[in-house]
Amino acid sequence: ARLGAEGGPRCGRLLVLATYGEETRHTSMPRALEALGALPDAAVVGEPTGLEPCIAQRGLLILEAIWSGRAVHAGWAAELGRRPDSALDAAVRGLPRLAETELAPIDPLLGATVATPTVMRAGEARNVTPERATAVLDVRTTPAADYDVVRRRLSEVLGAEIRVISDRLRPARTPDDSRLLALFGALRPSATPFASPTSSDWVFLREVDAIKLGPGDSRLSHTSREAMPLDEVERATGLYLELARNFLA
Repeated sequence: ARLGAEGGPRCGRLLVLATYGEETRHTSMPRALEALGALPDAAVVGEPTGLEPCIAQRGLLILEAIWSGRAVHAGWAAELGRRPDSALDAAVRGLPRLAETELAPIDPLLGATVATPTVMRAGEARNVTPERATAVLDVRTTPAADYDVVRRRLSEVLGAEIRVISDRLRPARTPDDSRLLALFGALRPSATPFASPTSSDWVFLREVDAIKLGPGDSRLSHTSREAMPLDEVERATGLYLELARNFLA
């Protein structure tokens, strides 16, 4: 609105896309870009970064590990002379190996690709050993990670079948010759570029000159303490305005 009141940019167009659901199957960004008809030349992704420029973000690969076993009445389990082939036992043996497993080469900005179990299910009754156990794995990837290799490696380490739930949220990185980042550096010489472990709509803008920049603390996202400092919102408005003025000059 402020740029429009000044008469608009000197060249090009400034587009504001208010998208939602980037971490779900109902994300709106692909349809917004389709409506534009082409990718923009550059993009600022307004995720919370404390107004520091984020120049790389991890991808998110969501997998399901599946262990198989044999259902045995718990009362008869001791009569087998050994523990029954419980899927739950197999899962408990496999999951601790994640902490010592290298899934991909170390990325210079984002570090290691890390798999974290977030949801686990096993058992249908309190007196029967489970013949099936599953765990959802939240895998935060880097550009150094090959998704097929990661999946096979996890299957070997966990001793489980691995099913892909979502593999569309790929890692993103600001180009080395980014004009946008150079302009931001001129506006904020004290800025500290950093790499982020969280995903965002940037996954749909990986092919353009882009940075992630916005008010707020990403560590509070999805928690009961999630909030946005109003003074940072005001400062963000000024930064966005100056970036638009300079990039579209």
